[in-house]
Amino acid sequence: MGRACLFAQAGIPEPNENWTWEDLKNAARRLSDPAKGIYGLGVPPDPGRFPIFVFQNGGRIMTPDFKDTTLDSPEVIEAAKFYTSFRAEKIGAIPADVGVDWQGTGFGQGKLAMVFEGGWLIPYLREQFPNLKWGATFPPSGPKGRGNLIFTVAYVISKNSKNPEAAWKTINCLTSEESQTIVLSTGFALPSRAKLTEHEYFKTHPESLVIFKGAEFGTPFMWGLRGDVVNEQMGKALERIYLEGQDVEASFKQAAEEVRKALKEQQ
Repeated sequence: MGRACLFAQAGIPEPNENWTWEDLKNAARRLSDPAKGIYGLGVPPDPGRFPIFVFQNGGRIMTPDFKDTTLDSPEVIEAAKFYTSFRAEKIGAIPADVGVDWQGTGFGQGKLAMVFEGGWLIPYLREQFPNLKWGATFPPSGPKGRGNLIFTVAYVISKNSKNPEAAWKTINCLTSEESQTIVLSTGFALPSRAKLTEHEYFKTHPESLVIFKGAEFGTPFMWGLRGDVVNEQMGKALERIYLEGQDVEASFKQAAEEVRKALKEQQ
């Protein structure tokens, strides 16, 4: 997502779906004015943002069977070097750099020109910054193509359920087109019905449609039974790089070791 006014002031086109990593970096450089507390891109130490770049670089966070991590792979390390380079070059910032707890707030306040966020940012901006002009597009393509994250929730029925038929009817109701239309209208989350891409709502909320379609090349935010540790270690790896100046490769190798310890304990 990008702030239209900052792009106009910098005299550069707003982001579009054809952007590459190089385009993102060049735009962030031109949009940044550290003396005024303005940075081109939000790059938080967040396991819910960083993996996008890993996927765009042809990498993974875990092996397909989730029995091992790939946080120390060349693809992940290269993506981490690119991601953290924005702050190192003072053309990107973490929330604390601009005095906020969440980069969505920094975006609304004009301290961050671009951020990677989900649909939940949209109702927040409408409520807190109603006069802000902004736009949304797909994440840029990396060296290996497109990549995105899909944040998911799930309704499940326990195999030990005492009322499986009632539970099934409930799930059918919650995931029906009617119910998912309500989800869509909140602007907070994406509906689970692909058919709703043609809904009237998107005619007046095109930015939500962009986010919806971005799921087509997304990877679920799920790293196996020890996903909690994986997320924790990704965040810590980025924090060590940002706050302690640790070498990128060393930091992610340390993260991988910690994940493997947790996986071994799980066995």
